[in-house]
Parts: sequence; structure tokens; C-alpha cells
Amino acid sequence: MSLWESAESSLADLDECFSSSLSIKKYFIGIITLILAISLCINPIVASNWNGFQGDVKHTGYKDGASDTVSKVWSMNMEKGAISSTPIIKNNIIYVITEEGILKAIDMKDGDTKWTYDFKDKIVASPIIKNNILYVGDCDGDFYAFNISEKLDDDDHEVIWEKNFPEAIRSTVTINNDNIYFGCDDGYLYSYTTNGKQNWKYKLGDKVQSSPIFVKDTIYVGSTNGKLFAINSNGEKKWTYTTADKIVSSPAYYDDSVYIGSEDGNLYCINSESGELNWDINMENKILSSPTIDSENNNVYIGADTGNISCFDTRDGTFKWGYTTGGEVQSTPAIYKDQIIVNSNDGNTYTLNKYTGAVESKFNPGCIIFNSKITASPIIYGDTLIVADHSGYMHSVDLNKKENPISDFIYYDAIIIIILVIVIIVAIKFIKKVNK
Repeated sequence: MSLWESAESSLADLDECFSSSLSIKKYFIGIITLILAISLCINPIVASNWNGFQGDVKHTGYKDGASDTVSKVWSMNMEKGAISSTPIIKNNIIYVITEEGILKAIDMKDGDTKWTYDFKDKIVASPIIKNNILYVGDCDGDFYAFNISEKLDDDDHEVIWEKNFPEAIRSTVTINNDNIYFGCDDGYLYSYTTNGKQNWKYKLGDKVQSSPIFVKDTIYVGSTNGKLFAINSNGEKKWTYTTADKIVSSPAYYDDSVYIGSEDGNLYCINSESGELNWDINMENKILSSPTIDSENNNVYIGADTGNISCFDTRDGTFKWGYTTGGEVQSTPAIYKDQIIVNSNDGNTYTLNKYTGAVESKFNPGCIIFNSKITASPIIYGDTLIVADHSGYMHSVDLNKKENPISDFIYYDAIIIIILVIVIIVAIKFIKKVNK
């Protein structure tokens, strides 16, 4: 029997097997359709992971939005406390925490508050979510695993487990599988299971305010003793690299290299395996901002207290472009298509061309007179940009339509201008009357 005849015979047998329900053609089409469906289901799950500070080890700050997500432009007031931690989005709900410890779940489509919870302590670390559990530490040394399940009634969201530590927790959690990692001001890097069982702790020395990343069975994190650490997932030191000042910046990873900023003013690129320096470059003032990697064109973007947002080549540190804002850039840039979005302490959110650094747009939520620092990093969900500032306001911006919300402060500006005009008119009339 020929190969072709054998194949025909096999197909005939299969067709006979499935003749009672499906033809062989429909059977194979069904399998192909199922494979495609599974792949489509898997891809969004992978793309939607937000396992650590700014979403991933490159700190891109971007998450694919669902195709049916249509977010209006809006501004909302948290009413109590500045916002210095970066919000996080899950299922079209924004979770944001003020420095006063107020957590709000906000509908990203219209800015309406769904529910509120008070942790009752100052929080500057950013929340991270796995499944329906939000993880965050506070400045009193308490660490929380908090249930945010949408199946619960608004009043039923609560702390599932809590751990107490001797010093403040300013480090944002990173999650790998069922383990979480975070630093504490007591100088330790901690590893816990998502169920609250301690795996290990490792003494780094001084305060650990940098947010760790997990790559290839290794945790990378900085300390205020000026050292960058590589710690194996079993809690053993792999290597350290010493800079000349504190590290509160969070490391980013790309192409077997770790990128980190230091308060000595340098951006460092370190070999992830050996801990040896690849290159460094001085930015002339301390760096609190964390680096963002654009792997499409080998760029690393980072801000400094000079007010600059700068772009360097990841391969050798070659300077590509820089833009100077009116205040310190302590937030971490986010990537959106061909643009970089970055917040500045001058109260503005800048949209820059990621290839040239040219300003394409600028959003000023404080309307100049009421400018407030923006140290929280921008996050992008689909075409929606979320900006949170120290005035306690959060704003939704449509990047696709280039639409900004009308700030509440514009009305205050108008009142002030009207009052000034009245004062000037009265003063002029009074002067004229006196001179007669």
C-alpha cells in the first residue's frame, strides 16, 4: 500500500469513528479552533501580569487594556492624604492608597469610588496584586495581605493575614509564583509565601527601600548602604556591587544586565551573573527615579533630581537625548507606543517622543497656581493614563484622543483671577479719586 493510500485509509477510519457526531473535517477544525482559543486566552494573562513595581522587570508601566474598555477622562479627590505610591489596575478597577493609609477601589471608566478601606497608618509603598489579594506594607512596620475580591460586598473587604516588622516598609513587593519578596527599614530582605509563611530573611544592612525584582531564580535589590545585591531564591548572596551613595531606586533587568540609579548621581549597568560593572554614567544629581527599559530600540530612560529625563543606550551607556523639566524627576517613566510618559515634581506629566525626547504634550493637573509634586509613577492601561499627585487627586487621561480632564483647580484659578481683577479695578479707582 502506498503512503497516500495508507493516509486515505487512516482518514476513513477516523471519519467512521466520528461519523455519529462530527465529520473528520469538523473534528480537525474544532481542534485547531480550540488551540487558537487557548492561545488567545493565555496571551492576555501573560500580558496582564503586574508582579512588581511598574509591572515588570523592565518597569514599562504599561498593561494591555481589554478591547471593550472605554475610560472617560476624569479627576477624583481622595480627600485624605497625598498620593506618593503608584496605583495598580485589575479588571478595570484602580486600587490606590494615600499616605494616610486610605485604600480606594475606583472604577477606571468613570472615576467613581466602589469601596474604601482605612489601614490607619502611613503608606508610601505601592500595592501589588496576585489573584484577588493585594499586598502592601506601611510605615509602622505592618505588612498586609488584603482581600479585594469583587465577589465580596463593599463592606466585606478585609485583611486576610498581617505580619509585624520592627521598622517601616517602604519597599514594593515583587511576586514570583507563590512567593513574595520585599525590603524593610530594619535592613532585611524578606521572603514569604503568599499564604503568610516566612521562607527566609537576609540582612543587607541599612534600610531596604528599593523595590526588588525577580529574574532567573535571583532577586536584585538595592540598599541605603549603597550596595546592589543579587540574592538567590533560597536566600543566599550571589554578589554585591557598591556605589558611592544610597540606593532607593529599583533595579530593572534586560539582556543579562541590571540597571540601577544611585544617590551618587550615577546610572549603573551591572552584569547580572558576575556583578561586574558594564558601564556607568553620571547624571549630576541624585537619582531616586527607577530605570525603564525599551527593548525594542535598546534604550534605558531614567529621571534625576536635576529635573532631567534622559535616554541612554543599554549596550554602552551612550547618551541619546535629554529633556529638562521644571522640577525633580523622581517617578519612573512608562512606555506608550512611540512615547515616554513621565511625571515631574514641577506638577506636570510629560509625553515625550521616545526617539528624540521632543515634548508632544503636557498635562498640568494643578493648573499652575495649585501645582503639586507628582512622585508616583504613571501607569497606562490600554489607551488610558492614570496620574496621581501629592494634592490627593487622581486623574484619567485619554492618550489616544489626547484628552485631559478638566481639573477642579481651574475653577479656583478663575476665582483668584476674578478677585485680582476686582482688586486692581478698586485700586485704580481709589488712586484716581485720591489724585483729583
